[in-house]
Amino acid sequence: MRNLNKIQVYLSNSSPDTLVTRERLRRIMEKAGMDVLCPPDGSVALKSGRGELLRMSNCSVHLIGKEHDAVLGESASEFDFEQIHVMKQRDMSEFRIFVWQPDSLMHELDTKQQLFVRNIQQNLSENMVFSTQKSPVMFVEDMRTVMYSRKKKNYDAKETDVFLIYNAIDETSGQEIFSILGDIMRVEVLGLDQGANTDYEDLVKEQILKAKVTVIYFDKTADWALPFTKQVWRATGGASSPSHLMWLGDSANSQIKELDFVAPNVSGLILSRDLMPLEIKVMFDKLNSI
Repeated sequence: MRNLNKIQVYLSNSSPDTLVTRERLRRIMEKAGMDVLCPPDGSVALKSGRGELLRMSNCSVHLIGKEHDAVLGESASEFDFEQIHVMKQRDMSEFRIFVWQPDSLMHELDTKQQLFVRNIQQNLSENMVFSTQKSPVMFVEDMRTVMYSRKKKNYDAKETDVFLIYNAIDETSGQEIFSILGDIMRVEVLGLDQGANTDYEDLVKEQILKAKVTVIYFDKTADWALPFTKQVWRATGGASSPSHLMWLGDSANSQIKELDFVAPNVSGLILSRDLMPLEIKVMFDKLNSI
């Protein structure tokens, strides 16, 4: 689950004449609390590493200089084709592309670069912003305004007794628990796929606020479960959350030895999968009796 409190920025490579400005921009974005993801140097590494970084980010920044860099490409012709093609695989209403051509780099462009800039300006889509801000500080502030003003999705969270969450890797065993619980309680379920281009944070938060008990189940995904549980606990109010948080490790996995997260409004157990529905029901009844 990505942390939307931080903007994840893919900062593309750019032509040599922009390197000083690009480095200053990177530092300012980091000071503004953004996570900046920079592609590797070299055309081969760039092509192989770009896609993964883009999938991790929720916006990209492209600095336009005076020179058309045919090797790096991202500030030149490849921006139109490869980068936009990757973006079309995603939810375009969420991802933002920021193109910045500061005033100091707007003059004396080479011929290819003039054509490239004109092409961008004439083909802006609704998810793209073309900026000529003089100051990188002002450019970053404009980015923050755009990113934090995005409309939140309404996930139509339902009132429920239990909200069951598991990693998609544990889909089979998670569904076993769900099928038993669903016979005796109201249950909403989420199989969280870390490989999908889906941002689960708002969905999880909305549904937790409608559940009496939230259960995070794990078997093969112990490395995922602990940081995820801590993140969910913090994001939903911690000790003051209206939903009690249970994280349950499957004792069938011998690698799960102990649960090392203790906090108010949280209970953790390692037990047999067969006993988990009963344990969840006992906790639910206990909370209802208070």
